[in-house]
Amino acid sequence: MRRPHGHGPGHRLRQQHGHGPAVRRGGRRRAAPRRGAGARPRGADGVVPGGDDAVSASETTGGRCIRFGDGVNTDVIIPGRYLVSIDPKELAEHAFEPLGPEVQERLRAARVIVAGRNFGCGSAREQAASCLVGAGIGAVVAASFSRVFFRNAINTGLLAVECPAAVAAAGDGDDVRVDVAGGFVEVGGARYPFPPYPDSLRRILEAGGLIPYLRSAPAAGRSPAREEGATGRGRTFAEQVLGGLAGEVLDVSPDLVMSHSASWRCIRALERLGRDDLYDPDRIAMVMDHISPARTSKTAADQRLCREFAARKGIRRFHDVEAGIAHTVLMENGDIRPGMVVIGTDSHSTIYGALGAFGTGVGFSEVTATWVTGSLWMRVPASLRVEIEGTFAPGVTAKDLMLRLIGDLTADGATYLSVEFHGGHVRGLSVSERMTLCNLAMELGAKNAYVPPDATTREYLAERGVPPGEYREVHPGPDAAYERVVEVDAAALEPMVSCPHTVDTVRPLREVAGSRVDQVFIGSCANAKYDDLVEAAAVLRGRHVAPPSAGSNQAINMGALAADETMISTHARNFPGRNGSPEARMYLASALTVTASAVAGRVADPRELLA
Repeated sequence: MRRPHGHGPGHRLRQQHGHGPAVRRGGRRRAAPRRGAGARPRGADGVVPGGDDAVSASETTGGRCIRFGDGVNTDVIIPGRYLVSIDPKELAEHAFEPLGPEVQERLRAARVIVAGRNFGCGSAREQAASCLVGAGIGAVVAASFSRVFFRNAINTGLLAVECPAAVAAAGDGDDVRVDVAGGFVEVGGARYPFPPYPDSLRRILEAGGLIPYLRSAPAAGRSPAREEGATGRGRTFAEQVLGGLAGEVLDVSPDLVMSHSASWRCIRALERLGRDDLYDPDRIAMVMDHISPARTSKTAADQRLCREFAARKGIRRFHDVEAGIAHTVLMENGDIRPGMVVIGTDSHSTIYGALGAFGTGVGFSEVTATWVTGSLWMRVPASLRVEIEGTFAPGVTAKDLMLRLIGDLTADGATYLSVEFHGGHVRGLSVSERMTLCNLAMELGAKNAYVPPDATTREYLAERGVPPGEYREVHPGPDAAYERVVEVDAAALEPMVSCPHTVDTVRPLREVAGSRVDQVFIGSCANAKYDDLVEAAAVLRGRHVAPPSAGSNQAINMGALAADETMISTHARNFPGRNGSPEARMYLASALTVTASAVAGRVADPRELLA
């Protein structure tokens, strides 16, 4: 049974839906992972970048608060259409715009945001933190944070404090004070303690963010190459590949640093840093996706900036607007290999786990910092093991499995965890289907995802000219300790649909079949592989599409929805306003279900057309 979530202004109360016996929560519960002495509070990850308007962590920060509920996402905090700017003051004019002018007026009068669970869930957009700095917000006090938002907050100089007790005590408009040195939040004269920041994060906050910190810090020597991870029977994948125990904070040197359409922001941050040197251009990959071709002259100029920068710096892994979606491009080119550590300016960098790599998303300033220093801080995550056995029935896909998991575990069910997929069913999946599993693990809040490399992995890489001798497979030990084990019976699954307006509002397809749709879309980094298009072709063969038209990723170039319109899509997210009007409705489903719905002009079951 799903846990209920309360929401602040502009959020509907989520419904609770039980889905039957396919997913068993808990399973064989194993011993909790060991925690290192340097463990941080959950959500406190590492270092990312900064705004000059940030409030110093060396003094008490606070004032009038504005209160929100659970699951406040990055599309609500700053809509995607404003990401053409990186100026905090300019972005602040549009902070929380989807919730209307009344909420924006209250934000302008506030100095502290108080929120429920999973604040800042969604994309890796750093502007979700910097726009709050620009709006004069000095601190966000939440029951919990999305992992990427927490990193971006610290790196933009925004205090992010997890303190559920203070959240429960604070009412909208109350005076809330955060004392970092004292380690407490004060509400109505009462003090509520929170775990202290590690010294490394406090130094970044006191400098006003990561970029100001790097500007003032003495230049470091070259980072040592990343050491081989620790091995042992009791280590998870994440513990082995990062070389430490769950909870430990480490300095990690990624094997590859990916930036997509955010690359121009990284270049501007480099200019702001006052540096022109790169640690290792061969560790950098840039892919001009998301807005391709350019929609405006500003975007065209940004893309030209990236081309010229890559040429000047000798960045070999530069892929222009015609290449495709960043994650797929890198994997199909053999740039992602088992045992690698990869960071990227995209929250769905978890997808690289499909090839046995450690992939995780960060903000653009942290990518810039890693360009220069060659390393970043990471907290070794605890791990969630998902055991999948059985075989899908016809018409059921990896997308349906992940929607079911997200619905049952919720959008923060794996926050800051490494999600490992195991079992006989997983071993029978193609790399394309494994990519869907690992991509959508982000929608559980995961730091990374992982499928053990096997013969399928080796064959995929060999076809791309990468022999086994050019990578090192990393496998969890047989006695590895997991925070939780979830068992899934693939044979008991049925087609699923994520309903408006949160990814974890999931129902069986049969419960929403017949709902009208105005647009359909097949694509995005979740389902834009060749195999997805083959599935769509199987449904379309000999049939015609009903009047709905095609849409596009986040309505960046086309496909925006009006207030009364509905889309069904293979996207990874369906937050309000992500594809046009905040009042539009968006369903998420598999390529099979989306194609069947395109034929029918309503939400439809693909099994009826495949029979």
